[in-house]
Amino acid sequence: MKYCIDFQKGFRYINDVDEITIIYRRKDTSLIDFLLEHQKQRINIYIKDEEDFLEYNCIKIFDAIAKEHPEIDFCFKLKKYTDSTKDFLTILNSEVKHKYFFEDFVHDWDTLWGYINLKPSSIYIAEELGFEIKAVAELLHSFGIEVRCFPNVAQSSWTKTSGLKKFFIRPEDTVWYEPYIDVYEFFGKPDSLETYYKIYAIDKKWFGKLNEVILSFDGEIDSRFLLPSFAERRLNCGKRCLKGRGCRICEATEQLSATLEKHNLMFTDFEKN
Repeated sequence: MKYCIDFQKGFRYINDVDEITIIYRRKDTSLIDFLLEHQKQRINIYIKDEEDFLEYNCIKIFDAIAKEHPEIDFCFKLKKYTDSTKDFLTILNSEVKHKYFFEDFVHDWDTLWGYINLKPSSIYIAEELGFEIKAVAELLHSFGIEVRCFPNVAQSSWTKTSGLKKFFIRPEDTVWYEPYIDVYEFFGKPDSLETYYKIYAIDKKWFGKLNEVILSFDGEIDSRFLLPSFAERRLNCGKRCLKGRGCRICEATEQLSATLEKHNLMFTDFEKN
């Protein structure tokens, strides 16, 4: 799996991450130097002002970069798709076929198919689709599309959903998702990204409360007392519990976690058997 961070000066692991996202600024003359400096990494170029990009025909700059420096791996990150985006996609595929993806988070199958038809290089998967990640990944990978997600935030379309029934991924559970999720990014303030990267990509574990590392997680569940197999059961459960199909894995897991914590019996082996 790969990790992506938004560029910030002073980031300790800037040369270790697989992808870096930068905001395109037309008047910034240091772009080519940055791309050459990080040519061993994928650079995502976020087009925040699409109208300005089109007005000044900025695509010519990237056409030239692609031709003169084929060793540079860059991709456009676009805003949420709208009807006006069609013109932008035409420009991206005119002289040179550039890679691109959208900032929108996809949480249902209708929207997923809509974005598949736009032929992006990757798609952000969120909320309910996180509980069908096996099926989602199989579909997207068949089209050559990568799966992206934010593991450190508990996601649900209903804010009052209980913590364990929201989509999130603990640092020690990334091994279970490795065949399905290609790129991880992180929610949080810029000064917290370095900490998240270390916890997920380097330490690969968290000894403490889930709400200390998973944003929007409600509850006091301690990660050390969760069954290592908990993530495996969530990979493709499809939230059966909310569809009248009698699954109580989350409730049982929470009860067992409380019992283990009461007796100070924690899981120290986070490796997949």
